[in-house]
Amino acid sequence: MGFPMQTADGEIIFSGGEVFTLTADQMLELLERGELNAEGVRRSVEAQAFAAIRFHLGQDHLQAGCRSIIP
Repeated sequence: MGFPMQTADGEIIFSGGEVFTLTADQMLELLERGELNAEGVRRSVEAQAFAAIRFHLGQDHLQAGCRSIIP
């Protein structure tokens, strides 16, 4: 699952990759029924956040003319 996003009409949605999105209500319903693993969702979001941070830090170093220190 991706980061939460807000649609133009204010609805909160979560990206499930390039194939689908879930509304917050749909996600909660799946969690309540045990059809969505909360720990897996948490790990997925953390991994995406870490990747985004690494990317942005790398871009900052490149823009500053420095070699990236991130492996």
